[in-house]
Amino acid sequence: MFRNETNATERRAKRGLDTKKAERRDEATLGSVPSGGFRGPQSSEDDIDMTVLPTKSWNSGISGPLSVPVEDQAPCFFITNFCRTPRTTESRGAFDFLLPLIKSEARESPVLLAFSAVSFASLANRPNSKGSGLMVRAVAEYGKALRAINVALQTPSQVKTDATLASILLLGFFEVCT
Repeated sequence: MFRNETNATERRAKRGLDTKKAERRDEATLGSVPSGGFRGPQSSEDDIDMTVLPTKSWNSGISGPLSVPVEDQAPCFFITNFCRTPRTTESRGAFDFLLPLIKSEARESPVLLAFSAVSFASLANRPNSKGSGLMVRAVAEYGKALRAINVALQTPSQVKTDATLASILLLGFFEVCT
């Protein structure tokens, strides 16, 4: 059986045009409703509930996959594999004393510089990280840490601190890693 829906379709189209004209008129008078913005569903006995989305293309704003910077990956990798004590009986967590020290130290302190060097070196030792330049970055951070530790060892107030000892232990671990 064929059903002629032409008249109903024409009514819906005309109603849609009238709605758009009314919105343009409202925008011109109010100036606060964005064009092509979200409008709620309209319904009547002939209409199907529809949501009108913005007219701007959604694909134009997508720039590709998210990537975490290496500066954030390296410390997380080191903490996960060498600092945190696991809930199982594995032998991880040799540097669990570092977390409180790192939180309390200044940005250019010897322990943070040594931590950065060891973090980059441990991340560079992963099989999929070869040729990524991480080891070069680790060696550069190692040089900064050596200079800072040298200054700390010459300062009488810093010689006997836990942070200085921790930074020396970290640089010893750097030597083992590289």
